[in-house]
Formats: sequence, C-alpha cells, structure tokens
Amino acid sequence: MATALACIGFVSGTALAAGPLHPLIGKAMQRDLGLTAQQVTALRSVEQAAAGEEALARSALGKNFAGTWIERQSDGSYRQVVAASGSVGPSLRRAGVELRKVRHSLAALERSKESLDRNASSRIPGISKPLAEGIQSWHVDPQSNTVVVALAPGATEAGIDFVAASGADIDTVRFKTAESREELLVQNVAGGNPYGYTAADGNFYARACSVGFSVTQGPHIGFATAAHCGAPNRYVNHGGEWIGHFSRLDNAFDSAWVAVFPGHNMMPYVNDYFAFGALIPIRGSAETPLGGAVCRSGYKTGYRCGHIRAKNVTVFIPGFGTTRGMTESDACAGKGDSGGAWFSGDQAQGVTSSGQMNGQDNNCGVPANQRVTRFAPINPLLQRYGLTLTVTQ
Repeated sequence: MATALACIGFVSGTALAAGPLHPLIGKAMQRDLGLTAQQVTALRSVEQAAAGEEALARSALGKNFAGTWIERQSDGSYRQVVAASGSVGPSLRRAGVELRKVRHSLAALERSKESLDRNASSRIPGISKPLAEGIQSWHVDPQSNTVVVALAPGATEAGIDFVAASGADIDTVRFKTAESREELLVQNVAGGNPYGYTAADGNFYARACSVGFSVTQGPHIGFATAAHCGAPNRYVNHGGEWIGHFSRLDNAFDSAWVAVFPGHNMMPYVNDYFAFGALIPIRGSAETPLGGAVCRSGYKTGYRCGHIRAKNVTVFIPGFGTTRGMTESDACAGKGDSGGAWFSGDQAQGVTSSGQMNGQDNNCGVPANQRVTRFAPINPLLQRYGLTLTVTQ
C-alpha cells in the first residue's frame, strides 16, 4: 500500500545542482507548454543560470534592484530579464540577459505588499470588519513593476478601501479583475484515492487530497502536504489502510506534514499518475525562478506543466482565510489535487493549495493565460517543521 505514496521532500536549506532532465518531464513540458525539445533544453539552460545572474544583479544594483524573471519571446525562445529603478552600470550588461529600466525598486514594492499583509492579518474575528470576499489575492509582480491586487468582478470599491486602509503606496498598486473565485483544491467525494480521512462530521472521505513529498523528521517518516486537507492529529487513510496522522499544520501558509507509521516505504519519487505511468526521481529543492517551467502531480488531473507567474502571493480564500507565501502558476489542477507535488526537473517546489476553478472541478479547460493555480513552496514548509527531504541517490 505505502509503495504508492510517491512523494517529494527536500534537504533543508540546501540548493542542489539540477541533474539531467527526465525524458518524461521533457515530454510533458512539450505537451503542456507548446515547446519543441530544443526549446525545453534552452529553457532549462536559462533556468539553471538564473540564480547566479540574480545574485550578481542584486549585488551590483543594491537599492535599485527591481527584480528578475524569465521571459518567453515571440519566437519561442527564453531569456532572463533584470529590472532596475536607477542607472545601470556596464558590468551588468551580459549576453543573454536583458536590462529593463522601471519606476519602483523591489524593496518599495515589497514594503507596499507588507502593508497589505499587515492590514489583513491584524483583523480580529468578531471585532474587526472582515476582509471583503471580493478581494482575492495580492503579490509583488516585477514584470509589471507593481503590487497586483486581484479582485472579483464588482469589487473595485472594496479593493480601493482595502489598499487605502493599509497605508500602502497607491502608486505601486495595480488592480486586476479575476473572473472566478478562489477555491481550495480538495474534494469530499467517496471512492479510492491517494489519501482520505474521517472528517469532524464523522463521515469518511476517501477522495480527499493528494500526497506531496516524502520527508523525515529525525527517525520519523512521513510526507508534506496542504494544511487545509487535515486537522491536528487527524488520521490519514491510504489504500484502505490507516497509515498515519497530521503531525503539524499551519493554515496561514497552507502547509502540513503527515507522520507515517513505521514499516511503510516512503519513496523519493513523484508519481506522474495518468500521463505516463512512471515515477519521477526527486534529488533536491533548488527553487525555480519567476517565469521558469514547473510541473505538478495529483490524482485528479494527473501530471501537468506550466510556468511560474508570481511568488510570495497572499491569497484570501472565502471560508478558509488568508494564506501567505504562495507561488502562482498557469499549470492546471482540479479538486482533489490539493497537497500534491510541484517540481521542476528533479527539484521539489511545493504542494498544491488553491486555484480558480470557474465553477468546474478543474481549470484545465481554461486558457493558460487566464488560468490560476497556487502552491505552498516546499523549502519554507520543511524549515517550518524541521523536516528533511527524502531524495533519490
């Protein structure tokens, strides 16, 4: 039973060099991103150089650093963009990297987002006025050099009030209308699935969530997943067997880990489920840059790929609350994929949290440029609970 728990974890705080791309991941990227094999190789090359280029830019630009990301060109090729709010010296003009002049520094944008976060987190249930449901999320967007606040249709006035009350610099804020409400990707329907549980109402839900990554905490084994899938000490059922329980969880970051009873085989792989029927090895947790490619796996929609569109997103989910530190992608997902694994190549990235479903069970039918799916990054999750990723040797 436990063999099917193909999960991801990470070596805490360690950024490992990415290995050769698994051929099945390459095929999925071609399928979901519309790339040729040559373009996949070129994108990987840009991704692997991105962290070093960002470090150079941060050092050279100092307070004028305004962010960096990977951008796809009209001919299908990729390049890295470095943004600066001030003058740019000749040392930063490097082959394959575009320098772009913008108005606001990254630090200025982050201060505005922090003001919005404080406004949301300081509200006291039963005393403060609750956050309007039409306010969906907010994050720093280096590409537009703004803090993007996503609103439901008709919620512009509520968004203006929210920003004004926060004290954020209004010049840094851009409102965006989202056509669908934010939903947690959990499904309470009977039937077999990677894992289920007995809820507070006493009902057993077999089709609940998806396993994330294999992890350890000292001598204890388990897996990382989403907090909204569980509750303190809730037992977890997999394949008809009670295999463990939620040991720690934090709704504010929608992250959790399930401690699994001894004797189960927690594998350092991701199951690509429906797409190719194979296991993908995980060797580390080096973070993929903004604009880079990412894939995800879950029992509901299988194995899907997309691009990273935003990081450190704060999301307001009606009925659940505000989650922080999310990463946003255009890879599709469905209800039941919650908690499942996100990865880039052989590097773990995070666990599925929420998305905009447009009234459907999944958003795979939504055009990629309108699709929104979010995950909780894996490295903060592991650091939060003192976990170590189980990796393929």
